[in-house]
Amino acid sequence: QNGDCFFTCLYPNCKLEYSTQIIRNLISPILFSRLLIKIQQEEIRLANIPNLEQCQFCTFAAIVDDPNERIFRCLNQECLKETCR
Repeated sequence: QNGDCFFTCLYPNCKLEYSTQIIRNLISPILFSRLLIKIQQEEIRLANIPNLEQCQFCTFAAIVDDPNERIFRCLNQECLKETCR
């Protein structure tokens, strides 16, 4: 996959990826939580969703259908920033 949040088997010629359950058992809960956020962001990026905009300050994303809308308003309660599109 494209991204630094997927872990491929270490054996030569093996293209399989380790499951999230295996990774969860190998790293700290805080690191695993951060990894899940990165995996989610990568999957959203790979989905290539039309009109999807992402907050420049956090991981919140939303579809903005109106091309005339010049301001992106983050709805993440911990962020709530407004930025130019």
